[in-house]
Amino acid sequence: MKRKHIIHTLLLAVGLSAAACNTRQDTTAETGTMTEAGDQNLISGSTSKTWHADKHTNAEGDNEKLSRTERKNDQMIFNADGTFSMNTRQEAAGGNWMYDRTSQTLSLQFSGENHTESFKVLSLEEDQMELEAADGSTLELEAEG
Repeated sequence: MKRKHIIHTLLLAVGLSAAACNTRQDTTAETGTMTEAGDQNLISGSTSKTWHADKHTNAEGDNEKLSRTERKNDQMIFNADGTFSMNTRQEAAGGNWMYDRTSQTLSLQFSGENHTESFKVLSLEEDQMELEAADGSTLELEAEG
């Protein structure tokens, strides 16, 4: 239950931004034009990539306002080795991540937990990503940099 709170905190507060440089631009998950390794590189960069929340929409489709502090300080870091860490004002967590290009799903396995949180990747570009949770809420993320 605690991990679900962290994920919802992520959906409310964490965005993504690019710290690493990638030569591919404007590639959406729907086009399927990149290899899975290329898609994963868009998420993690060559070593790691830090993301910050930009916009959150709840399951009813209403925009949820993110404070400047949330957009700036809450972050998620995806590492190329398949690990991630996330930091919000309330908590810090980490674990392993995996992107499945076929299903366009980003899965997060938290350390010490046997539950995986999965998100549909609605769009994926070098500096932006949009995720949809199982409840229909969405989060637009911007890469740092």
